[in-house]
Amino acid sequence: MTKFSRLLTIFVTVLAVAFMGVAAVSTATWTDWKKVANERYPQNDIAKQKQDLAALDELSKAVDKAQQLAVAGIDADVKAIADPATGREVQLEKMLAQLEQKTLELAEQVELQARKADVKLDDLKLRREDVMRLQSQFDELVSQRQASQADVKRLQDLLFQAEAVLQRVERRREALESETGQGPKKPPYEGGEKN
Repeated sequence: MTKFSRLLTIFVTVLAVAFMGVAAVSTATWTDWKKVANERYPQNDIAKQKQDLAALDELSKAVDKAQQLAVAGIDADVKAIADPATGREVQLEKMLAQLEQKTLELAEQVELQARKADVKLDDLKLRREDVMRLQSQFDELVSQRQASQADVKRLQDLLFQAEAVLQRVERRREALESETGQGPKKPPYEGGEKN
């Protein structure tokens, strides 16, 4: 035999032994999955899981139906909002136009009232100036009155002093007349003696 054939024979023998080992190991560790499935998941659990799955399918169908109803409701709402004839947007635009009109009217009324208030303020300002002018005139008249009263008092004091001087002079005259022996003379002024 040639060298190559000897090597090939050894190689085939090694592979055959290795294959037998793999076959022996796989046979020894082989698992019966059907048996394991029956042990782990008995038939009554499978039935329960099938019932749960059916309930979930019904729930999924109910959710799908509710979703379709919600989509239909949303479409109806969108139509109700965006309908050019009777939609909510049109109603809101009309209300907005009415509110803008009322706002303009109120602004005009406010402006008119502001003008009236300005006129009244100007009038009040004139009245205040009149009051200030009259107050200053009143204060001036009061000061003039006080000055006049002071003058009257001063003149009354002077008159009192003059009367006192006149009485002294008359007493002196009478005393002189009685000393000289002459009778009473008519006073120099025509009104007679002042009491």
